[in-house]
Amino acid sequence: MQTIKTPILLMLTSLLLLCSGCRKFMLFDVSVPEDRNPLINKKTPTTKADLYFLDKHLATEEDHGPVVEGTLPNPDPDGAFADWATCLVMIKEGHDHGQGKLHGNYVYPNAPWKQEQFCVIHNTPDGIRVEMDRESTATFLELEAAKEKGQALDTVGPEYFRIIGGTKKLWGLCLYFYDKKGNPINDKIYNASEEYQLFFSVSDRDDKGQPYNVMDVRFRNGLSPEAMTMIDRPMALDERAFMEEKPVPAALFAGAKSLEERRALTRPYIFTYTYRDTWTQDDMADGVRTLYNIRLLPPLIRSQYYLASLPQDQDYVGLKGHLEFDFQDEGADYRQWPLARTKPHMGGGIKYERGSYLQPQFYLAIQVMKCEKGKKRVIPADKDAEHARNGKAPHNDFVCADFDDLRPESGWQEIIRINIPMKQYATVFDSDPTDPDPNEPYYFQLGREIGLKPQEAYEAVSNLKTHGVTGTGGNGYGSWFL
Repeated sequence: MQTIKTPILLMLTSLLLLCSGCRKFMLFDVSVPEDRNPLINKKTPTTKADLYFLDKHLATEEDHGPVVEGTLPNPDPDGAFADWATCLVMIKEGHDHGQGKLHGNYVYPNAPWKQEQFCVIHNTPDGIRVEMDRESTATFLELEAAKEKGQALDTVGPEYFRIIGGTKKLWGLCLYFYDKKGNPINDKIYNASEEYQLFFSVSDRDDKGQPYNVMDVRFRNGLSPEAMTMIDRPMALDERAFMEEKPVPAALFAGAKSLEERRALTRPYIFTYTYRDTWTQDDMADGVRTLYNIRLLPPLIRSQYYLASLPQDQDYVGLKGHLEFDFQDEGADYRQWPLARTKPHMGGGIKYERGSYLQPQFYLAIQVMKCEKGKKRVIPADKDAEHARNGKAPHNDFVCADFDDLRPESGWQEIIRINIPMKQYATVFDSDPTDPDPNEPYYFQLGREIGLKPQEAYEAVSNLKTHGVTGTGGNGYGSWFL
């Protein structure tokens, strides 16, 4: 009898231990460490940035950067940016999903502009060096023409980011920092986010650290900028001007030479920046839930994202965000479009009625700033908005400053300064959606930038697909949100 009881007792003991170990599972109390949550871990590349250095044979595994030998400037030796060596910068075309959300457009290989563009920032003994990926800035047609000529593809595109502006078009801006060993350090930066914030504006210096003029690249049809304010009737196209006309210094920036002066003109007339930093580098935002996976200020924690309903709850860092290039109704640098419309059945030869504004070529200043822990947030929170939380979540007494608002109370110190060349050469606002015409500024300036005649640019845009699936014009990256 004893020999029978012993195995039964052992079996019952094992069962009790098993049940005890699985108690949480049986009671549906399953907790997964956030850094290993399969619901948020990245499984497949979402943009070319995820495989950029691997594809370039500069790294041996995904998400890693190149290994850099030697001694480099180390402006933050005891901080999150210690031994930084490389930064990959990506801009990605997208559209607005409301409440600060961006949905990245599908990458359409034959689009008349590039929807993902890259540059690499190098920390060198001689200072910061900006290397534009010219293959990424070149269009499909430019690359095809280069292949026929036997030209190296990395010499085709321009040495600046090509930007199309407009209220419905957003450009995601993502920065991926790596140390000398090629290890990504964005998560280190996020873990120390109370000490860091990146600020953005039109720069006072070029990528070599020299002063420069912000340029106006709008087509003038051979006229001086002053003459464009006095046009009383549309003109015929000046073929010489179409081929040879050069940009001119932007009148809006004639008296603005310092960084502070140019920062003051950035938000109303050139671009706005929206912070969209996430809890970790690999997190993605959501196109439906406003603050899903978006980094929040302490004391809010990741599991409480659903209780956050106010933008002021966001932690602004600047490694992820998006730019919107638009102009206001005040009429900065207003110019009348000099060319006549072309469609005969729509009144060809008549004047284009909507005004044209500054199309700037400039350098984007990215300032990596550091402060003492506890001094980043100096702006009082909006107490009148507290009711939106319905009393369910902790609140902050102070919140982050915006992208162009470096509060002196924070005692910011610039540790890294990057100046990236950009050219906003067209804007979708420069077209009448109820009656588009090839000679409108949008199609004309788009074609002029990428080597197409206005009619060709008009047709290229008309056939563009921004949503689709693999094999029908898209590359399958449609779930990329910021």
